[in-house]
Amino acid sequence: GAFTLLVGRLESETAPENRAAILQGLGQLGDREATPVLTAALAGEGDPLSRRAAALALGKLGDPQAVGPLTSALANRSDPLLRQAAILSLGQLRHPDAVGPLAGLLGDGEIVTVVLAVRSLGETGHPSAVEPLSTLGKRATAESERLARAGSQQRGFSRRLDLLTVRVEATAALGRLADPRAWPLIERGLTAKLPPRDSAEGLRLRERTYELRRTAVFALASMPDPNRVGRWVRALLKDPDPRIRAEAARAVG
Repeated sequence: GAFTLLVGRLESETAPENRAAILQGLGQLGDREATPVLTAALAGEGDPLSRRAAALALGKLGDPQAVGPLTSALANRSDPLLRQAAILSLGQLRHPDAVGPLAGLLGDGEIVTVVLAVRSLGETGHPSAVEPLSTLGKRATAESERLARAGSQQRGFSRRLDLLTVRVEATAALGRLADPRAWPLIERGLTAKLPPRDSAEGLRLRERTYELRRTAVFALASMPDPNRVGRWVRALLKDPDPRIRAEAARAVG
């Protein structure tokens, strides 16, 4: 009876925070009967808080019919939080139709949007997400290595951090998909060279690069081809960096 109770309350409730709570509750019920109610709220609610709540609730239902309404919400650049909610929910739907809209965000100029899209593509669990993720990872790798060869740590520092972040996220997402096509990017992460410790910027880049290697090691635990995994783990257990040796031990577990 909770569904009927919440829908009835939604018709009479006017306070935005209460309407948002009701919409969240409809999502937590996990009943796809709520999809029309939530999609109507996503399109018609005047309050941003309620629209975001509707977007997040749709992801919890796992209903493929929500792909279209959530994709439409991505076009709303005036409300970044709504876009972020829609991105997260598209991943939670775990449906192949969500891959295209999410892949279309990988060239966005906002790093937060790109990171969330990468994570959601990994969450879809669909093989069609491998190609756009691999392409993004290769592009970020090539540019970050080009900037590293350019010399000064301060030159393009913020861009290098963003590119390393994208590589970390793409590697993690590909590891979740456990597809053989992910091997090249994961192996590039495993062999990433740590920048020198000659400046504050260098230390930050070094730590982010370590995060890339750590993520690549963690991804090994999900990858097919046990022989290839075993060769990498044996090598990583002898890595000069004790932290990488520890991560390799965790991967074995």
